[in-house]
Amino acid sequence: MAFVYHWYSWLIPGQIQNTGQFGSSSFYRFMTYARLITEDEISTLVDQFYRKVRADPMIGPIFNARIEDWPAHLTLLKKFWSTVLLTTGTYRGDPLAAHLSMPIAQEHFDRWLALFAETALEILPPEHSNVVVRKSERIAKNFQLAIAHQISSNARIDQTITQS
Repeated sequence: MAFVYHWYSWLIPGQIQNTGQFGSSSFYRFMTYARLITEDEISTLVDQFYRKVRADPMIGPIFNARIEDWPAHLTLLKKFWSTVLLTTGTYRGDPLAAHLSMPIAQEHFDRWLALFAETALEILPPEHSNVVVRKSERIAKNFQLAIAHQISSNARIDQTITQS
């Protein structure tokens, strides 16, 4: 059995190349733990976490201003996390593109991660919460890098236009 390089493998940089040595692979151990997480746990995590997000004074206004249909959005997020954690492939979309236009800064990422970790630790067993929190940190890091790249690219374009 070999793992296939999926669209979301960017969440685990550099760990998919070695599919022949599963016994010593940290990726294999990571995926073994991840597969223990259930759809019900994912659903509970998403519901409870976004309940906190919606009420949070720092990041709640950002999310509440953008999301018109919370039940539909929560369903989408459950598919996202199911695809990320269980490789179900039920999520179809581009989460990065959706976030690139949002007014988010480092403190928003920090708050999101803190609430996510807090919720995961409250409702999941430690071996599951550890996997989920590490995944969320990788996703946030990749989003931050993409946003920084976009800002840098936009600044270069603005500078070019100004010099013309």
